[in-house]
Amino acid sequence: MIRKIITFFLSLLMFLSVGAYAEPSGYIARKLDYPVPGGVAVVPLPGTDSLMDPTATYLGNPVLVVKDSNEQWIAIVGIDLKAKPGEHVVTSHGGRSWHSPFEQRNTKSSTSA
Repeated sequence: MIRKIITFFLSLLMFLSVGAYAEPSGYIARKLDYPVPGGVAVVPLPGTDSLMDPTATYLGNPVLVVKDSNEQWIAIVGIDLKAKPGEHVVTSHGGRSWHSPFEQRNTKSSTSA
């Protein structure tokens, strides 16, 4: 009986520790990221450690760039309702120029007759 309890608690501890490492994104990225038409994509901007705040564009338009709770700079991108599923690119201008692609998912609409 004691062996089962110890095994249970060790398994629970392993499960919780794996979960902590599997979710490295900050609060905003976890709660807001929904890359579907009409949704919002949260795109991490790695390599933006410079003293200047980074800026980013999507389809030539500026997007909101903030620092998430994990101190990672992210771009928050609104996705057009008419956007096609597939890879989209956010371009960052924080001291260096690079592209950060994100994959837009397709949504399934449920209609009831």
